Amino acid sequence: MAQALPQDPGGGMTLGLRMLVARRMAGLKLIQVERITGIPNSALSRYENDQAVPTVRRLEAIARALGTTPDALLGFGESGPYGTLVSAGVAA
Repeated sequence: MAQALPQDPGGGMTLGLRMLVARRMAGLKLIQVERITGIPNSALSRYENDQAVPTVRRLEAIARALGTTPDALLGFGESGPYGTLVSAGVAA
C-alpha cells in the first residue's frame, strides 16, 4: 500500500523535510537508517535539516531504506508533485 506525503500547497516542502516525513512514516530512527544504509547518522541528520544534500548514490540508499523512491523524496511521485511513499506494510 502506498503512503502519500502530506500535501504542500505552498511548495515549501524541502528534500530534507520529505526525508524526515518518510523516515517517521516508516517508523525508523536515524540510527536504524544508518545501520541499513551505512550512511553516518550525522550525515543523515544534516540531510533532514537541509544543511547538506545527499549524493545520488546516498539518496538511492536512503530511499530504499525508507521503502520509497528517490523521485518521491525529490517530490516527483506518482500521486502528484509531492511524491508517494511506496511502503510495504508500513502503518500510517
